[in-house]
Amino acid sequence: MSDAARSPVFYARSDDQELVQAVTRAIASFKYLWRELTWEYRRIVPGLDLSAIKAAFKDPENNRNDAVEHMWLSDIDFDGDLISATLLNSPNEISSVKKGDQITLGRDQIEDWMYVMDGRVYGGFTI
Repeated sequence: MSDAARSPVFYARSDDQELVQAVTRAIASFKYLWRELTWEYRRIVPGLDLSAIKAAFKDPENNRNDAVEHMWLSDIDFDGDLISATLLNSPNEISSVKKGDQITLGRDQIEDWMYVMDGRVYGGFTI
């Protein structure tokens, strides 16, 4: 893939306290995203312009690449224990997932969430 076609990449240290606090807030407030999505799935006319969650991805241990990529997912479903969603981004460094993959995560694996309604962003703690 050409560099021009890649998504912008932003680097952050895993021990950055602002980032750690943002992730903690996102996990603690996930219920607000899920409440909004529950309403959205019942609407005849959609009210959300966008909804997404963010999670970290890393290739399996046997791969020599130790890169971690934090990417967004949409088409979110939650059964009370597990979240399933579709990967929105194409990884730049890892090869174990690709854009469009269906991913299943535990609630504590999300790093951020957001939705957009009437041009206003809700959530988005890490951005």
